[in-house]
Amino acid sequence: MWLSAKSGGAKSIARDACGRFFCPPQPAGTVTVPVAWRSLCARTGTSVTMSKFYRWIRDRRISSIRVRGNYYIRVKTLDKLVEKAIRGIGW
Repeated sequence: MWLSAKSGGAKSIARDACGRFFCPPQPAGTVTVPVAWRSLCARTGTSVTMSKFYRWIRDRRISSIRVRGNYYIRVKTLDKLVEKAIRGIGW
């Protein structure tokens, strides 16, 4: 996805060697934080806020990968988190 300089700069947008904007690639086997958050809420029926989900990542209660300022959650980690939530083991 190419963006022009006029489109504004978000954290997730970087420049390539030619100075063009592009979105960094997502690591294989991962999902973005908003996708993981929506999946957790939908699969468990809980109502966790997005800010709380980011706080768990910051506090390392949820392991994540950071690529150029973007956080990604491994699908396996998300599945384990959902299992814990359904069983009531704890977050």
